[in-house]
Amino acid sequence: MNDDSPLARNRQMAIEWVSKLCLYLMLLTVLWVYWPGTQGGLILDDFGSISPLEDLRGKPESIRDYLFADDAGPLGRPISVGLFALEFAFLGAEVGDLKRHSILLHLLNVCLLAWLTYGLFRWRRHSAASLLAITVAGVWALSPLQVSTVLYTVQRMAMLSTFFCLTALVSYVQFRTARTPLARGLWLGLCGFAALLAPFAKENGVLVWPILLLLEYFWLNLGNQTLARSTWGYRFLWGLLALSLLLFLVLVAYRLEWLVASYESRSFTITERSFGQSRAILTYAQGFFWPDLAQLGVFHDDFMLGDEAAPLIDLLCTAVVLSALGFVIAGSVAGRWRPLCFCIGAFLVAHLLESSVLALEAYFEHRNYFPSVFLALGLGLLIAELGRHGRLLQCGGLLWVAVLMVFLAFRTSFLVGVWSNELLLSIHHFSGHPGSARAASDLATRYALLGDYPRAKDLSSIAHENATTKKAARREGPGDLQLRNAALACIAGRSKLPEELPTVFAEEIHRPLGDTNNVEVLLRLTRERRCETFAWNELLLVLRTVYLVEPEAPRASAALYTALATLAYDRQALEDALGYALLALENNAEALLPRFVLLQSLVELGLFEEAAEIRDELVQLKDLGALNSGQRETLALYRAL
Repeated sequence: MNDDSPLARNRQMAIEWVSKLCLYLMLLTVLWVYWPGTQGGLILDDFGSISPLEDLRGKPESIRDYLFADDAGPLGRPISVGLFALEFAFLGAEVGDLKRHSILLHLLNVCLLAWLTYGLFRWRRHSAASLLAITVAGVWALSPLQVSTVLYTVQRMAMLSTFFCLTALVSYVQFRTARTPLARGLWLGLCGFAALLAPFAKENGVLVWPILLLLEYFWLNLGNQTLARSTWGYRFLWGLLALSLLLFLVLVAYRLEWLVASYESRSFTITERSFGQSRAILTYAQGFFWPDLAQLGVFHDDFMLGDEAAPLIDLLCTAVVLSALGFVIAGSVAGRWRPLCFCIGAFLVAHLLESSVLALEAYFEHRNYFPSVFLALGLGLLIAELGRHGRLLQCGGLLWVAVLMVFLAFRTSFLVGVWSNELLLSIHHFSGHPGSARAASDLATRYALLGDYPRAKDLSSIAHENATTKKAARREGPGDLQLRNAALACIAGRSKLPEELPTVFAEEIHRPLGDTNNVEVLLRLTRERRCETFAWNELLLVLRTVYLVEPEAPRASAALYTALATLAYDRQALEDALGYALLALENNAEALLPRFVLLQSLVELGLFEEAAEIRDELVQLKDLGALNSGQRETLALYRAL
């Protein structure tokens, strides 16, 4: 039958109408599934990245400070930070508002993915391109693996980076199909603009450039309207890919010493993490297609690294990943399999930055938010392949995927319900990850909020044991357990210090504290005036004895000394704050916060000449542009010195 016959055109129109209806139903389903998640609270990195933004309410002039002061990555992620800052400054955003905005952004990404898939299958002249687009976008949107990205507030950065990456991919496909020079120029310009913005939302957005090259070579070259069918085109594309890989290897070799040093705060080595990444990548794929709800969440610091069984498992996983890479290379010359090669290659490339050699924890679900796009696209290819063997098989495949989406919707809805309750989420995390130090510590905090200090203390001990025995956890010193117990006692409404705290800190330990987190929790508690009857003076005395009495050698990092200085100042232990600030500057002479603590402590102690010297140093730094607007305002208060 002629494809241009009236019957064929009517059938195509019917498919388009059904596709539009399915798209609207799918988007409403995603919205219905995720909306209860707006009731959830902050978690993990949210407290350090989102909570400080509350200071912007009523002070929109401070937006610039937050925009360029974020040190979450080498590029600062100004787009993500700036969007959060604008929400707090002008919308007075609460946690529920932030989560609602993330859900809406997820819906926008779903639409972009449907548009991208539609364009790709239209390029292959597939009559059911619109239905395949709904299939791919629906499975991706409703996968339970996406919940921890959408409802983990700070991971808006991963979603924004994905938004720009998808925009770049969609624009490139539109550029390749546009018929006028003006349209081609506009689409190509939008593609380049979005690709340039992606890394400023999150650094892994830079990987959209090699993915665009893979898209052109493996998928779009199937058509006759080719940019790279000629010899020079092939050489140019492969040359860019080879150059990208070479630059990456050169950068790793050049910064190898820095990379190794960055693992000092980790309990695993660069070798253990590198070999564990193949298993992490395969775990992402397994979690997308066959999720275990008990394992899903944000606490994956129990991901096995360096254990006895790990080397053999990692070797097998590495063999699988290398085989997939070999398939991509071999399939580059076989036209029929090249779209599948694109899906596999793009999935691996999208994990290249965070799942390589950087000193990050081995596994986080939000790292798979963008790469999983290509897993869903691979499923669409499978359905399209069934269509080659008959429409009945293709209809059966589409029906099976529809059932799968309903199944995923109910499972995702259940997981969203867990995320909507903070205590339930903490129990879920610990139940699924009993070996996670962070999950145990988080649940301990929840029990302390309920006033159950004995149970909170038991969980704190489990957290410490996990932190000192599991390869994927941060290192903890013996004092971290007791300082965390002190914070839990404060939260639970107790007034006395844990009995073990003075004893542990009295022992001759070079660095009794390994992390600043517990000090920062105590600082937050004292600023919120949560437990004024707590034995703060006794706690400060214990810390003073360890860190300020005869400090022959540094017993803490500059960051920890700074946190201790701030805590001491807030508790009006001014001499202690002075001592900690000086030690912080000895360890890091360029630090700004210890200087301000030092300045204020000297003024309140009546040491005005010394305070004037610190003020003059800060004035010089201000003239060099090193201070933000808030610091400049604070410094202006000391003109009279």
